Amino acid sequence: MKIGAILMSQNSVDHQRGADQPGGLHDGSTRFYQDEIRAGEFALSMGFDSIWCVEHHFRSHGESPSPLQQLTYFAGRAPEANLGTCVVVLPWNDPVRVAEQISMLDNLMSPGSSLTIGFGRGSAQSEYDAFEIPLGESTERFKENWEIVKRLLTEQNVTYEGKWRSVKNLTTLPRPKSKDLLERCYYSWGSKTSLEYAASAGFMPIFVPKGSADEYARDMARFNEIRHEKGWGPVQPIVSLCVFADEDEDYAMAEGKRYMREFYSHTLDHYERLDAKHFEAAGNYQEQAEKAAKNAARDRDELLDEMVSLQLFGTPDQILDKLRQWRDVTSPSQFLFAMRFGGMTYEVAERNIQTLGKTVLPEIEKW
Repeated sequence: MKIGAILMSQNSVDHQRGADQPGGLHDGSTRFYQDEIRAGEFALSMGFDSIWCVEHHFRSHGESPSPLQQLTYFAGRAPEANLGTCVVVLPWNDPVRVAEQISMLDNLMSPGSSLTIGFGRGSAQSEYDAFEIPLGESTERFKENWEIVKRLLTEQNVTYEGKWRSVKNLTTLPRPKSKDLLERCYYSWGSKTSLEYAASAGFMPIFVPKGSADEYARDMARFNEIRHEKGWGPVQPIVSLCVFADEDEDYAMAEGKRYMREFYSHTLDHYERLDAKHFEAAGNYQEQAEKAAKNAARDRDELLDEMVSLQLFGTPDQILDKLRQWRDVTSPSQFLFAMRFGGMTYEVAERNIQTLGKTVLPEIEKW
């Protein structure tokens, strides 16, 4: 089994000091971003086989506005590495430009390496507002943009008349090098309706670090049930997790929990997951609205403890025990590890990556 490294690009230091507020300073942003790239390079040197980048805008929750551009750096810096996005948020992007960027990056990949594209529709009100796109349009915009991207990657002289974007006799150049790109297009969902759409649209499944193994196992059962109804065979998911390991158990448990609590605290704020009203107003996030209403009534510390408990921190042996449970329950095709999050300095992240590379990767690669 292969294991990739996710660059989360979450600058929690800026978030903690209020740099997301008007007039806030981001004087450490450049250094933070450079260290994020450095962490990716170090992960590859420690044996991780791939680099994956996220997409976020305008807030320190994720200083990663262009994952395909970021991956282009790694295509040249580490030609042996596989690359992936988790995810490109299609409603925020022009679909023609997305298709062009995917095709360009595919052509820059070295023989033997592969590009995997994860897509999603996003759910952060602040990011939708910044692009002047109503959150309630996310579902239909995603579907329209995906149809354009899909056709431009597989056809020439494409004509499409959409509500928000139309093309006439259009061909993206250069043409994609890989003929199987659509087989490496994944979707990350946050609701049952999105799951059902992803399965019926032919996407592969990718899990982001926000649910339990048992929950995702139930999701995969439904996902493959839909595929079976369409006459397609079952598939395996890519599973991404936040991971913090150290040989010193006390250090691993205390620091791992601290960093993950900060990561999820920031996540709750960024997505406004304790505010049901904006999800209800959007009209197409009913499950998120119901969950937000329930979570808003809970103790925040208790909620954060629950979220943290779903991730992996401890000694290498403890990490491996938890990964075996994920393997046995969800049957993933590969794991992705987020190893720098929640305000970690580069030095702490490097220690984490090194520990995992030396002790956990060799065992997982045998699976």
